Amino acid sequence: MVRCTAALSLVPALGLALGLTLAAAPVRADSPHLAEARRAVEAVDYDAARRLLVDALRDGGNSPAAMREIYRLSARAAVVLDQRELAEQFYRRWLAIDPDAALPDDTAPKLREPFVAAQAYIAAHGRLRATARRTPAGEIDVELIADPLAMAHAAAALDPAARRPPAVFGAERRVRLAEAPRVAILDDRGNHLLELEPTAAVATAPAADAPAAAVPATAAPAAAAPAPSATPATAPPPETPAEDRRPRIRRWLTWAIPTGVFALGAAGFGIAAIVSYGNARTITASSGGYYLSDAQDSVRRGRTFVWVTIGAGAATVACAIPAAIYLARDLRRPRVVAAPTVAPGALGLVLVGRF
Repeated sequence: MVRCTAALSLVPALGLALGLTLAAAPVRADSPHLAEARRAVEAVDYDAARRLLVDALRDGGNSPAAMREIYRLSARAAVVLDQRELAEQFYRRWLAIDPDAALPDDTAPKLREPFVAAQAYIAAHGRLRATARRTPAGEIDVELIADPLAMAHAAAALDPAARRPPAVFGAERRVRLAEAPRVAILDDRGNHLLELEPTAAVATAPAADAPAAAVPATAAPAAAAPAPSATPATAPPPETPAEDRRPRIRRWLTWAIPTGVFALGAAGFGIAAIVSYGNARTITASSGGYYLSDAQDSVRRGRTFVWVTIGAGAATVACAIPAAIYLARDLRRPRVVAAPTVAPGALGLVLVGRF
């Protein structure tokens, strides 16, 4: 009987320990679909892997490490399924949250090419960046500094002791959170893109005591320090498009202009040659009113115009070839950025660009 009583007395203690353990555990683990996607990739079943990775994104709650792996495997699946542009979009997202990411040295060129293109894009447009600073009252101010791919949707306080709803970023891209050890930047499905440790609050020195009469009343507005602006004073200069940084000799317009000039010249001299030969025939038909030298002069002019027409035509072709090559490259280069997105019950692409 004593043993039974002692055993029963351990039940509350075990329950308390289990409750503390569950409270200290993360609110949600990574999606189980990610583990299934890994197995599908190992089995070279990339159709199934792509579907499972989409399900993993849709589940939400994934850690930053899981998100990096999801984007990496999604890019790999897209390359294998001959979707190079989509692979580059996933690589961009991976690099936006992990700019130091790299592929193994033995990676196949087919996988490395979209990764290098994504690296160039992130180098030009920047990565996802945010800051978290504690206020003197203990709250946390979170500011979204840069989000070139429009990935961030909200910020959440990571506190194992209390689960709080995330705060959605507005037009100012700033939110204030309750006190917590860490902060997460979330996408629209609640996945953790970044996790930050808030920096300490900046201590403000108290104003020095001074007689009120020491400062004239008229000088008070000028002496007052300007209040900090809620938004940055100046916006960063826009990035120069990649095509504008190319040498002029490699732009299609550089070759298209002389192509048009030479083509117009060839047409003009060709018409002049036809007119000259026509005049020679007219003179020959009316030989009584003209000299033989007049007909010969018209023939010589026509022959000269023909050679000029041939030269201008050759120059037109020579300039038209590089113009066509560079124009074809520009047309193949997407001017609209496609970003993968996940919505309830659907998977799609968001097109961002100039139309």
